Amino acid sequence: MKHTFRILAFFCLLFFVSTLSAQNAPIKELLQPYIDSSELPGIVTVIATKDKVLQIDAVGYADLETKQPMTPNTVFWMASQTKPVTAIAVMILVEEGKLSLDEPAVKYLPELKNLRVIAEQNEKQTVLVPPDKPITLRMLLSHTAGMVFITLFQQKYGIDSLPTNRALTTFIMTPLAHQPGTKYLYSNVGIDIAATIVERVSGMPFETFLEKRLFEPLGMKETSFWPTAEQIKRLAKPYRLDKESKKLVETKIFYLTYPNDDRVNRFPEGGGGLFSTPAEWVRIYQMFAGEGTFDGKKILSPESVKEIRTKQTGDLPNNYGLGTNIGGSVFGHGGSHGTDSKLDINTGRIVQYFIQQEGLPKAGEAQGAFMKAALAL
Repeated sequence: MKHTFRILAFFCLLFFVSTLSAQNAPIKELLQPYIDSSELPGIVTVIATKDKVLQIDAVGYADLETKQPMTPNTVFWMASQTKPVTAIAVMILVEEGKLSLDEPAVKYLPELKNLRVIAEQNEKQTVLVPPDKPITLRMLLSHTAGMVFITLFQQKYGIDSLPTNRALTTFIMTPLAHQPGTKYLYSNVGIDIAATIVERVSGMPFETFLEKRLFEPLGMKETSFWPTAEQIKRLAKPYRLDKESKKLVETKIFYLTYPNDDRVNRFPEGGGGLFSTPAEWVRIYQMFAGEGTFDGKKILSPESVKEIRTKQTGDLPNNYGLGTNIGGSVFGHGGSHGTDSKLDINTGRIVQYFIQQEGLPKAGEAQGAFMKAALAL
């Protein structure tokens, strides 16, 4: 009897493993050719629901030189995937009555009264005028405030090279490209100002607010603006295509000083400074899928989540919510080195794609193929 039971158990286990492999195989089989042909370095993908991670697949390498494989715990620069996190922080304070999306932002940051708008510009002169209307948090989080992408200082020295109070000085010294609320202009500066407002109103550093109000409740111990020395060893290196050799070569991270635990020369940046792992980052979107709650921990109300994923750009053709891109029933955000997260609110399916690359020709094709296959599963 025991012998029969062991045989039955063995075949049940074999069936389970083969079924699991069959479920995972399509994604790996889809992406592995890009690795085998040396067109892409390595990729990690996640498919999940609000309650469960259905599968995580990893192909290729985090470091081509050492052949360090990609894993669910590989560390990635999340870049602009940080923007929805800043929106979450704002909405936490909105729910507490400490912030309003539509009050003039100068109410929270008096320094903003000095902002000016470019009315005319040519080789000889730049004419500046006051804004026609006050900037609001809704504008800042939806890229309609008129702020430029990044300042010249950030472009030269890094988006994380100044603490928030000093960065704010460079922001208000940079004229608005257009009148508030009239156009869409993708802007890290606008999101950074929103993060500064969170810091000012909450009375705690932005990184501390995120740690206590979001990361700790969600059990996200590896998500930070400062990767530790141990995490640096797991950091996925970014790659570009060398035009002469036609080989993948390591490149630097866009607009960022070297990622490390240096808290003297590197500072939080709400528009694109966070690092995390696929195994952890999915919890942000599981919280969204759970209408603000994950694993029994309430972060936001369903109404606040709806606000984040609702188009905020009015009659403008750009579909953008609060720190999120909107496309039909799907919302989320990508990062400049190729990471991307999406949630389909109709199906509750979360799909995430993690890679670190700069302009690799096949990157978009591989990502599109994965997203299509994952949303269809």
